[in-house]
Amino acid sequence: MTVPWLLESLLVMRSVGLQLRTCYFLGGEKTKFIPFIDINDVIINEAITMSSQPKLKQLIEIKRGCEEVLWNPDG
Repeated sequence: MTVPWLLESLLVMRSVGLQLRTCYFLGGEKTKFIPFIDINDVIINEAITMSSQPKLKQLIEIKRGCEEVLWNPDG
C-alpha cells in the first residue's frame, strides 16, 4: 500500500505554537498552524505496526521534545 504523503514535519515554537506540514507525492502541500494559547497537551496519533516508520521510541522522543519546548522555560 502506497501512502499519499512524502514528508510530514512539525515545527515547535515556544510561546508561539505548532506548525504542522505535510508534503504529498504529487507536489501538493498542506500547512496548519496551532497557536500556543490553543494547546493543552501534545498527543501523537499514529498507528504502530511491526514495520512502522517512525518507531514507537522515536514518537516518544518527539512528544517529550515538543512538551519540553512548549512548557519548560529552560528547555
